[in-house]
Amino acid sequence: MRADPHEMLVDTMISAESFFGGREKTPAEQTFRISMRAAHFLGDTFEDRRKIFKTFVKAYHARNRIVHGSRPSDPLRVAGEALTLLELGKRAGDFVKDALQKSLTVPEFREREPDSEYWNNLLLKLGPNSQ
Repeated sequence: MRADPHEMLVDTMISAESFFGGREKTPAEQTFRISMRAAHFLGDTFEDRRKIFKTFVKAYHARNRIVHGSRPSDPLRVAGEALTLLELGKRAGDFVKDALQKSLTVPEFREREPDSEYWNNLLLKLGPNSQ
């Protein structure tokens, strides 16, 4: 893990893109998809999913500012909490690690790399009448 919080956050979000991402046309769509997929893959409750979603949205926005030459504000507000860039990077990194560990127990990940159909089905099955 890199010591510089800016580099660490960028590396973490590259990992998140690789695991959760597709090749969306706009940064806003990429941010939304990665955040939503992470939230639904990892979160068991609405509050868990909300925290994960907001963490990835904020981390992806900070990543965009860094790679495009500006500095994100520090601290950042995430779901009512003030987090330093380092804390945000570590939290997002922990979620990516959790996703990698969980993927070892999900049959679809052992058989092939998940595609858009897998992610869409994951999101759609979470309604109150899901089976």
